[in-house]
Amino acid sequence: SAQLTKLNEQMLLSIQEAYKPVKSNPAATDAEKKAAGNKFRDAMRKREKEMNQMLSTDEQTILRAHQNESRAIAQTKIMSNQLDLTPDQEIKIEAINLEAAKKMPENAGRRNQSDMSKSEKKQRGQEMRKIQQEKEKAYAEILSAEQMKKYTETREKARKQMRSRKRSGNQ
Repeated sequence: SAQLTKLNEQMLLSIQEAYKPVKSNPAATDAEKKAAGNKFRDAMRKREKEMNQMLSTDEQTILRAHQNESRAIAQTKIMSNQLDLTPDQEIKIEAINLEAAKKMPENAGRRNQSDMSKSEKKQRGQEMRKIQQEKEKAYAEILSAEQMKKYTETREKARKQMRSRKRSGNQ
């Protein structure tokens, strides 16, 4: 719809504005990079909130499934670059990531969880952890020991950064 197109255009402009100072300055400080990241997350939250107001429940479900699939493909590309995957490995990893995306709970892509009960959040977290463990087990069968070590280190670094953001209130 025209409303969604306009919303996406506004979000892209917000993101471009957020990253302009960092992108044009190779010597940008960590604080500047963090501020740009916060502006990006704010733009995404605003877009999601406005989209949820425009879309029906069924449309929201379809959108989340598409977002999970897109996320799985992007994750594969990132892994391919970071781990130097062979073409055969990349095909297998993408299949694992897409299968995991299909298993994700309906509400996995939601940023705003204020309407979820504590037990719903806990259950969602358990489901997602189980899916992640299954993925990592499958990765171990495909990746070399060196690639798996690098994947694990990268994953742990990302988890620490996420925890740090949550503690500072910038989810």
